[in-house]
Amino acid sequence: MAGSNIFKVFNESFSNAQSNADYLAETQRVSGLSDGIAKTTMHNKLFRQLSIMVAALGETIKNEGGVASDADLTALVQAISDSLILTSHFNTHLSDYIRQPAYATATGAANTYAVTLNPAPGSYVEGMAVAVKINTNNTGASTLNVNGLGAKTIKKPNGSDVVSGNLKAASVYTMRYNGTNFILQGSDAAGNAIPANVSAGKTFSNDQGSDQVGTMPYRGAVVLTPGTANQAIAAGEHNGSGYVLGDPDLVAGNIKSGVNIFGTTGNLARPGIKSIQKGTVAVGVTSVTISAVDTAKSVTLYNFKPNGSKNLSINDPMGRVHLANSNTLEVGGSCYSELYWMVIEFEEGVSVQRGMANPNNGAVTISSVNVNRSIPIFSGSDSSSELEAGCVYAWYAGLYLSSGTQLSFRTDSLYPFYLWWQVITFL
Repeated sequence: MAGSNIFKVFNESFSNAQSNADYLAETQRVSGLSDGIAKTTMHNKLFRQLSIMVAALGETIKNEGGVASDADLTALVQAISDSLILTSHFNTHLSDYIRQPAYATATGAANTYAVTLNPAPGSYVEGMAVAVKINTNNTGASTLNVNGLGAKTIKKPNGSDVVSGNLKAASVYTMRYNGTNFILQGSDAAGNAIPANVSAGKTFSNDQGSDQVGTMPYRGAVVLTPGTANQAIAAGEHNGSGYVLGDPDLVAGNIKSGVNIFGTTGNLARPGIKSIQKGTVAVGVTSVTISAVDTAKSVTLYNFKPNGSKNLSINDPMGRVHLANSNTLEVGGSCYSELYWMVIEFEEGVSVQRGMANPNNGAVTISSVNVNRSIPIFSGSDSSSELEAGCVYAWYAGLYLSSGTQLSFRTDSLYPFYLWWQVITFL
């Protein structure tokens, strides 16, 4: 470098370094010292060594892009100062594991990892980071020991321990010390979902790690028709358009009373028979006492047999049975016959209308019924006031429902008589 009167080296050629031979041949050494120059060999050697150091600093300054010239002492001193500071900062930076993580390959067995850093940290410092290349898969909770400072637990960002498979061999994981544990950086994979819980082909993360693939099959829209047995719904992803078939006829009125179908309890009355009373009356008997019945749910029927040894004939066509009240049955047989009678009481599910009519009038009006669920029946007598059926000849009649509100009659009898009619309707 160029010489100056401010910073003079012994070699008048101003070389940056001086050999010992050159030093010993210096004029100042041979002819004596001049004022202003060091008076002893020790001082001269000191200045020689200083010149070598300055040369080295000059090279460093140039290498760092600075100006290594002693033409301007102030600039040179500043450049030397900057170089020294830069070197100090660089050395400090190398060991600053908070600003940047160190890198090392782990040693040790699975779950108990160790690394050696250079420069070596003197202690664990909160915030220090290290990038570790894992040497073997972990199988459970794991620890990291840096430069023998002691094993520290490796945690996930959510605070839970790593689990089997979280640390994979040959993968690099950055961890940062929080004052107690090493915390994995850049991932918070957690959860307890498994592939069977996630749609097929979709990726997800859980405690085991990320990029796992679901296996749950896609079912789309599943439609179920109710039956007599439970039907399993296959596991899988459903698109929300599936349903269980409904039926507008699934109402209480269409279900047997007391029966529950899919949460609907029926109230449909069934015409079950509650009781049957029956007997035989001789000619001349007009009334029979029976056990009380509900007249609105009871019908009367009859049949007859010949009186003694006499066979039935055209003169014995009629008999009469009629519920006068809940426990009285009015009866009447033909002149030559005994009467078989029967009273049938239903529990529910039926309604019974009854009355007396002159068939010659053609029809009577009744309360509305379903003609497809109703049956008209009748018995007869000579008159409205006679209980006996009478010994009449050639009286024939029929009746039918001509509408839901009209009961019609037909007769070809030459003699007057009356019909005791009933209409039983099954609800």
